[in-house]
Order: sequence, then structure tokens, then C-alpha cells
Amino acid sequence: SDPEIFDHQCYRKCHPQEPCLRADCFCDGFLRDHDDPDTNAICGDRTLCEQLCAGSPDCVSIDMHRTMPRCFLNVEDQCARRDTIVFQQAAIRETYNLLVKQLVTPVLAGSGGVRARATFETSPTAQDMGYSYERLLRFYPVQFKDAGSFKVCFCDSTVTSSCSTAGDFLFDIGTIQVSGVSCLL
Repeated sequence: SDPEIFDHQCYRKCHPQEPCLRADCFCDGFLRDHDDPDTNAICGDRTLCEQLCAGSPDCVSIDMHRTMPRCFLNVEDQCARRDTIVFQQAAIRETYNLLVKQLVTPVLAGSGGVRARATFETSPTAQDMGYSYERLLRFYPVQFKDAGSFKVCFCDSTVTSSCSTAGDFLFDIGTIQVSGVSCLL
């Protein structure tokens, strides 16, 4: 919906019938066999993608290609599904970094206008640190004796007096699917 974002969409900017000739084209990010008029890919380097996201109040994060000038801007409702559906796929994690918008500050721009400036942080989902920290809790060791579907719940000791009974685990986190396949050594 934002005209500036629309102007930087790969298909619109880099399609062979009307090739871009400006300095900010970044058409190396255009995928001829993939991009079409409905593809939301932006052809731009990290700086351009961050500027576009910072200037859009709906944008909360960026999927930035690791080797090409190509990104996708994410709005909040997309990100609610993202961690569980798309970004956990190995091919996506290996190809894109998830950059999360952190801080938005107004900056005076030319001719009395105000432009937004934001900082972006590589998401822990995209860059796995291997240990617990303020945005990710790990529980180790977790082992399953049988295959199946298991409900995962969480107990907050600040809400309940103890976490010793099943009734204390008030927060549903999700479901784990266990295949039962294991190493045969």
C-alpha cells in the first residue's frame, strides 16, 4: 500500500520489459522464475530495506536475504504465524536473516518533514545462540520415551505459589510432535 515500498518491489522495478536504470535498482535480487506481480519481494540492500521498514508503521521485521539484495517486509499479523510456520524451515533459515525492528525515533528531514529512524536486531530465531537468554528459554535435557503428540504448558512461579502440580501449569505454549525415530548406534 505504501507507494515507496511498491516502487521497490522486485517485479515492478526489475522486470525485463521495463528494466530499472537507477543507482538503487539492486536487480541482482530479482528472481526471474519466481517473482511475479503478486510477489512482495523488495530488491534492495539492507540499508534500503531498513529504511523502507522504518518508514512504515505496520512493518515490524524484515526477512533479509543473506547473499542477494533482496528482502521481505513483515507486518505484525504475518509475524504471529512466522515463527511456527515459515521461518522454522531449514531452507528459509539458511537463506534469510530475520531482522526485528527495535527502536523508532522521529528524525527531521529536508523541507521540514519528519522521517522515522529505527534500529534492527538479528532475531534469535534466525541466529540460534544455543543457550537461554532474555528472549529465549531452553529446557535441557528433554527426552520422550514414545512417539506421539504432546501438549506443552508453562508454569509462572510469580502467578502460582509453586510449579509442582499439573494445575499450576496454566499457560499453553503449543504442541510437540515426536516421530519416535532415533539413532541406531
